[in-house]
Amino acid sequence: MKEINVLAFDTGGTVLDWHAGLTAAMAAWGTGHGIERDWHALANEHRRRSLRRLTGTVDPGFNIDDVHRNVSGEVFDANGLGGSAEDRRAIAERWHQLDAWPDFAAGCVGCGDTASASRSRSSVCR
Repeated sequence: MKEINVLAFDTGGTVLDWHAGLTAAMAAWGTGHGIERDWHALANEHRRRSLRRLTGTVDPGFNIDDVHRNVSGEVFDANGLGGSAEDRRAIAERWHQLDAWPDFAAGCVGCGDTASASRSRSSVCR
């Protein structure tokens, strides 16, 4: 393994529990506004719409943050949730505050002292 300098991989589900984080953000917003929905289903809908926006896209004029913001608005509108632009932006920003899967840090131990995974957090391996 001495010839390997970098091990990189996508963290959007492999390391980060996007589903629990997004579901919690939507449910907390709903509780604060007296709204009940199937937040798990809406989180899945958000992810499906986001991925559809990106699949096959070459050199897009947007980034994933733009997609998450736009899709939050679409999901809210399609499900009659209302909510302000700030509410929708706050939901989209939760993608930058996701927790790692509970077993990730233990699995990362063999990677050495330099291992880290980032998505707004400096390290989820420690």
